[in-house]
Order: sequence, then structure tokens, then C-alpha cells
Amino acid sequence: MGGDGKVFTLAQVSEHNTPKDCWLIINDKVYDVTKYLKDHPGGDEVLLSAT
Repeated sequence: MGGDGKVFTLAQVSEHNTPKDCWLIINDKVYDVTKYLKDHPGGDEVLLSAT
């Protein structure tokens, strides 16, 4: 995350699946979307269901 070159396994990313700690993989990059959950137009459930 943040362009620092860290490598995460799918298992590591999948541990971050709550409204207080939510990561997504998009095009092979990991994003911490936690602070955007409440602002997502489709609601937080849309993003959480993708974790």
C-alpha cells in the first residue's frame, strides 16, 4: 500500500475485512479503503462484500 513496494499474500489481505479495517485488491494493488467506506455511494456493504 502507498507505493512502498510491499508484497501481501491474499491471506494477509483477506484478514482486513471489517468496517474498521478494510483492504481491497484492485489490478494487483492493495488499497486500504477503510476511511472511504462511509462515503461510498453504494454504501459500505458494497465494499465489504468484495473483501
